[in-house]
Amino acid sequence: MKKILLLALFFTFNNLYSQLEGKYGFTAGATNYITDSNLVFSKSGTGFTVGLVGTAEFDDFFRLIIEMDYNEHAVKFVGREEYTSDPVDLKFKMTNFSLPILLDYDFYEYDNFVFSGQAGPAVSFYYGYSLKDETKEDYLLEPFYASPTYLDFDKWSDKMSLNLFAAAGLSATYEEQYRLTFRYYYGITDPYRNASLVAIEKLEGQDSYFQLTFTYFLGF
Repeated sequence: MKKILLLALFFTFNNLYSQLEGKYGFTAGATNYITDSNLVFSKSGTGFTVGLVGTAEFDDFFRLIIEMDYNEHAVKFVGREEYTSDPVDLKFKMTNFSLPILLDYDFYEYDNFVFSGQAGPAVSFYYGYSLKDETKEDYLLEPFYASPTYLDFDKWSDKMSLNLFAAAGLSATYEEQYRLTFRYYYGITDPYRNASLVAIEKLEGQDSYFQLTFTYFLGF
């Protein structure tokens, strides 16, 4: 499913960018992911992101940014080997794709540096967590002693999750080719709404994450 999704997103990105007059490049960096749910006790973790980015220049100060990112987020969930064991942090990862579409505005220029702010929506495709250490699949997750395998939600579902984020960030661009960006993504939709494997009266949660990336634009 993820390979088909990747191809679909790539062609979507290519079609969108072919209709734009701007620049394009590659982006890579780190993420710090936070998930807050009544299903598990969680701690944030550091993952990574890589992707493609294209721009549509409206004028010298204002542009549209479209990205297609592959993300491998990391989190920790508290669990136990047995009911009577001491709690430990179990490392999980979530791999998905995201499509941010942001408006970017240059507000300050100094020598060869341009500083800008950006904001807009971002859609993520696929939702579910998998253990990094598969030998711990029999551990029990606090506080409801759920199985770690239950957290790969879309694996057990007949449909793929789509989640909406509101994104905002700041960028510093050097000589129009090199860009450093710090961005925050705030979850709008409840990512746990499709999880139906655990008998909890009302399962709910919210995600957010920070992202620090470096972008290299081609053609200079």
